[in-house]
Amino acid sequence: MRPSFSFISAVLLALPLAARAGDLDVDIDTGKDGKECKVTVGRHDRFAQKQNLVIKSGERVESALVMDGDIVIQKGAKVTEDVVAVRGNVVIEEGAEVKGDAVAVGGDVTLKDGAEVDGDAVALGGEVEVKGKARLRGERTSMSLVLGDDLVKKIVGNALPSGQCTVKSKD
Repeated sequence: MRPSFSFISAVLLALPLAARAGDLDVDIDTGKDGKECKVTVGRHDRFAQKQNLVIKSGERVESALVMDGDIVIQKGAKVTEDVVAVRGNVVIEEGAEVKGDAVAVGGDVTLKDGAEVDGDAVALGGEVEVKGKARLRGERTSMSLVLGDDLVKKIVGNALPSGQCTVKSKD
């Protein structure tokens, strides 16, 4: 049984609205002149939009969110909560740790040989790939639709603001 288009649309529309990764608080409101995006970032969180985000070796962050870009967690880096890429991919390299979930909406999640994720790995509109001796302690969930990944990416794209998000510090 295939999920209905309206069910899938509802799930994809609800995800960004419900996204909360540690102290990284994402609110997406529809204003008078279109969609607005307001992101509140805690002192130990990372956020990027329309560019890739790299958590470098030796860095420890609570959570990370990217819109329109990829997240790369390098060897020796640690994320103590969740990692989320919207319209992008999540790549966790050998020796990198994610203590929460790794989620890509409109992209792939890749755990390279020796990577560790304590939570779930979820790719909506993409694939989850666990290579070699990577450790995934939670569940692996991929949803690639018969409708095609390009259509899923368009649905996700229409659900989120296309303009730059306003970012403010929580601290």
